[in-house]
Amino acid sequence: MVHLDADSLRNKEDVYQWYTAEINAIPPAMRELMEKHSGIPSDQIIQHISDVRDRAFSLWPYPCIGQLRFLNLNLSMNPHYGEVLDRLTTQSQTLLDAGCCLGQDLRKLAFDGAPSSSLYGMDVESSFFDLGFDLFLDKEKLAGATFVSGNLLHDGALFPQLEGAIDIIHASSLLHLFTWEEQINVATRLVGFTKAKAGSMIIGRQVGAENAGEYRGLNEESTSYRHNVESFEKFWADVGEKTGSSWKTIARLDTQDIVAGLNLSQNWMEPGTRRLHFVVTRQEPGFEPIKVGPSL
Repeated sequence: MVHLDADSLRNKEDVYQWYTAEINAIPPAMRELMEKHSGIPSDQIIQHISDVRDRAFSLWPYPCIGQLRFLNLNLSMNPHYGEVLDRLTTQSQTLLDAGCCLGQDLRKLAFDGAPSSSLYGMDVESSFFDLGFDLFLDKEKLAGATFVSGNLLHDGALFPQLEGAIDIIHASSLLHLFTWEEQINVATRLVGFTKAKAGSMIIGRQVGAENAGEYRGLNEESTSYRHNVESFEKFWADVGEKTGSSWKTIARLDTQDIVAGLNLSQNWMEPGTRRLHFVVTRQEPGFEPIKVGPSL
């Protein structure tokens, strides 16, 4: 697969096809975060977000930035969010947001009571971390958090502060960027970050497909593998075999195409493109898995 840098992507694709110029509304949870966590006056929030978003989009023109999807605070909408927050606040556990972008989900966790020392963020572009502080105006509030930059596909990239240190990994909009084999390699790195004990969790959502397989990426030179429930279960069985670990996979594919929910005409959004939601929990021999609470 060809992974383009930002300049190459701009040269090969009209990135403004996934850019929303006007911000007409802020989701209530994000507005509350900006007002109460960041202390930004209500009438200044839209302009503040717009300014930081434009700086981020000029750095990396991802659809999730251009279309303002970072405003949705996806982790907090997951049915298992309450469990995640409880494990951070009462059990002194740790969470890594892999592919954290501007760190919006980490801010929601901190606002809801998670100690900043329990929070880790990772992205390939370290400039996102500074942009996140600019967006949320919380460098002092989040002083205890750890941010790590690096490419999970590079064998030479080392992450000693993460190895075996993480209880929960949030990995949304991450694996779907890669081919099957690349996803295996990335997931293997993520497994290595988790604590080698029953209950370690990887949670998130990503682009999936009714019919699993390799699809066009953001440009004609790239492909990525999109899972359905069956392929995702097989994928984690393969990851477990490669890493010598065992994982219980619970996944759900939306019944509605993403295209049907968004007014888009993007080449990579074929019919049958749907969101895949998942929770993957580490098991150990003899471990009796806890019954899953809320369904995805």
